[in-house]
Amino acid sequence: MKPFLKRTKIFQCLVILFLLLNVVGCSLVALDNKDELVVQLKEKYGIDVEVTHASHNNGKYTYRVEYPEKDVIFGASTDKEGSMVSDSLIPELMSNKVEELLKAEFEKSGIVVESHTYMMKTSSAEETNVDITLEEYMNSYQPEYLSSKMVVKEHPNVTLETIESVYRVIYDEINETNFQAHIIIANDESYDTLAEAMNLRGDINQGEELDHEDNIRKIKAYIDPEGFHTLGDE
Repeated sequence: MKPFLKRTKIFQCLVILFLLLNVVGCSLVALDNKDELVVQLKEKYGIDVEVTHASHNNGKYTYRVEYPEKDVIFGASTDKEGSMVSDSLIPELMSNKVEELLKAEFEKSGIVVESHTYMMKTSSAEETNVDITLEEYMNSYQPEYLSSKMVVKEHPNVTLETIESVYRVIYDEINETNFQAHIIIANDESYDTLAEAMNLRGDINQGEELDHEDNIRKIKAYIDPEGFHTLGDE
């Protein structure tokens, strides 16, 4: 091997080693901050939580946190020193409340659903009451709109009329705030797999949709002061 090529290869190996050590080091920092995060969440909300996953990405230390008492999983982040930067507990609690409403309304028609809802263009970072109601949240923080993703199990009653009826109930419950959703309707073969993904991550990614494309159909629909609208049945 020529000396130049040999030096180049050694340099490349050193760079790779450095990057690996950096990743390992950042992961260890994240793990070290885990217990401190639990303390900070206790101080903020007065609750007991468990950090189940820690990671580092682009200078950000992120954590997956479980709050068993209310059966909710949420995210949190810290800086390198371990000070909490943000958490999504309150929005996740509100998402759970919207899902409870969706499940109850769809169940009236014999329909099974899993969902996740985002409160858009608002911030409740200062909220510390884990028992805040959906109505109180909507009044206090007034999100511009709510955006949801749903996995619905195929059923003869899954019609636009049924979906509209459910949307109108949700619309009233969220103080007539605009509500939109990307709905994936899955047959028996694919529903359980997609519902599990929704429960774990609050989302269905494009790859999963492609894997099950023969067993699903999709609807995008929203409700606003002008009524119920669809963007097409795919």
